[in-house]
Amino acid sequence: MLGIEVIRKEPEVVRNDLKKRGEEGKLPWVDEIKNKDKKWRDLKQTIDRLRHERNELSKKIGEM
Repeated sequence: MLGIEVIRKEPEVVRNDLKKRGEEGKLPWVDEIKNKDKKWRDLKQTIDRLRHERNELSKKIGEM
């Protein structure tokens, strides 16, 4: 199985390998996977930031 890091860092290598194997139909998947991974990482970052804010607020409420 191909790791997401390879798709993220070297999408052209992945595309070339797909072409060599005659799997041109899967070429659009590379960009789709990259875009979904970026969206997932952005959402995860937002979730982590919001959790941190919630924890800070909970700590302040506990100190009251």
